[in-house]
Amino acid sequence: PAMKTPLPKKPVLKKPVVAKPAPVGKKPVKKAAVEGTAIKPVRYTMTFGFNKTKINQTMARTLDTVIKNWKNNSAVFHIVGHADLAGGRKYNIALSQIRANAVKQALQKRGIPAAQIVAVGVGYTAPAVSTQKGLRLRANRRVVLTVLAPE
Repeated sequence: PAMKTPLPKKPVLKKPVVAKPAPVGKKPVKKAAVEGTAIKPVRYTMTFGFNKTKINQTMARTLDTVIKNWKNNSAVFHIVGHADLAGGRKYNIALSQIRANAVKQALQKRGIPAAQIVAVGVGYTAPAVSTQKGLRLRANRRVVLTVLAPE
């Protein structure tokens, strides 16, 4: 006699996951991300002069705006330093890291805890504008500050 194949069990339906907004200032972003809270990235770009690493007045005003909008929030600040295509690879990686660290220190001076800031330098590996090697271009000498905060 032919054997009957048993019918599969009914699938168990789970309740859909609904994102809950995190209370401002009470839940760290990393925990909020794990719990399904939506995170909205906001980007700020600051450009540097050739071979420069100091925060100028324009950058300081940008950072003041960042602080005004995000200081009392449980945001994470992700800073990526960049360099243009002039100079050597190792030098530009170091230069871009110094730029990222300058922005990090400026945020810390304005009251953002170091634990909420990540700063990395990537040299000329990700130019904003593609150019030939050796070309100086301000748009590529930049720091991109991304604020990740619960909506």
